[in-house]
Amino acid sequence: AVVSTQSGHYGRGPHPDLVHVYSDPVKQLYSYQLTAFPRSCTDPIPEICALTKTALPLHLDGVLGNGIRDPNYLECFLGHVEESCHVFNSSFKLKEVPANPSTPHEEDVFSKYFASSFIHNLLNFLYKDPRTPSLLAQDSFITADQFTGAFWRHGSDQRKNACNRFQLMNHLDIILRTGQPITYEALRSDEVQPVPITLSLSHVTHSRLNLFRERRKVHQFPGFLKESFYPHNHTVFKVVSKRLSDEDMRYAALITGFGQAFASVQHQADFPVIVDQIPPVNHPSTAQVVITDGHRFCFGVYQCNTTDTNETQLDDPYPVNMCALSPVETLTCPDNKSMLNINMLRTMLTLLSYDQDEVGLVEQKEKISGTMPVELGSGS
Repeated sequence: AVVSTQSGHYGRGPHPDLVHVYSDPVKQLYSYQLTAFPRSCTDPIPEICALTKTALPLHLDGVLGNGIRDPNYLECFLGHVEESCHVFNSSFKLKEVPANPSTPHEEDVFSKYFASSFIHNLLNFLYKDPRTPSLLAQDSFITADQFTGAFWRHGSDQRKNACNRFQLMNHLDIILRTGQPITYEALRSDEVQPVPITLSLSHVTHSRLNLFRERRKVHQFPGFLKESFYPHNHTVFKVVSKRLSDEDMRYAALITGFGQAFASVQHQADFPVIVDQIPPVNHPSTAQVVITDGHRFCFGVYQCNTTDTNETQLDDPYPVNMCALSPVETLTCPDNKSMLNINMLRTMLTLLSYDQDEVGLVEQKEKISGTMPVELGSGS
């Protein structure tokens, strides 16, 4: 992931560079790359939440609810996973083992190939199973190997009246897109508060997020065009190195979800640049995230409720972005490597088969409140 930042004056009258630019900025003079390995042992998630106007992550189990209700559906999915593991292990054992120990880079390449193929295999099962919801089975599309970007501003240094600019660059191995947007009611609230920044950006830069300068062009792209037949995120998959710690994987899930959801909203709105005329987000954008190294998995859901990260307008009905993360779990049980981790696979199937869209949520609310129109029969 890559983050860039540049300061510009605001708060004491409009700055020409911020208010009167009617075209996309081309290049930032000061940019910083964010690595996946924070420099200190502290948790980088609160800092990222503060810079993206996000509330602290909820626990994913509390957001997903009861999960898969059909036990036969889950049982068939577990059987397919077990068969896939057997086939993959048998295939890889037939390959020649190099005489010298593999390098970390070779191990990462091998893991990326295994994990990507494994995920594609699981998605094929979901497409073929008749119990898979229609949103995924009939109204979805898969793209692979996509570079994405998200650009945002945040006035994090109030003492200098400075507006900091950030550029996140990311690579996604698989993007599962749908024709209708999914949404999470549990990730909408007008009562939660964003994480306040208690440290200066320079301290965050050098102490926790491990940023270094690099010249970067502004990039706002979720990996697909809004004119596509499938212009909405469902689930994105990112394969990472086995050398990442569990906290790094959770951080990758958070920043990947933010970048994908935020870029989708901005791309739908034609990427507005004028900071005091950011349009409100009437329909939040949601991205489900799967981070894996082939054996460990971390799941997340990020919902972009507002793009007003610089707090120049207050028109959004839900003024804070929200997310939910799972703990990092392994494909097999920690105490028995020969058995699959059923709880982790249940969470994965729940995410991949999630089908609550915006239209269905509105209809559900109207039905509960009694405002949904009722069609009257023709009989007397």
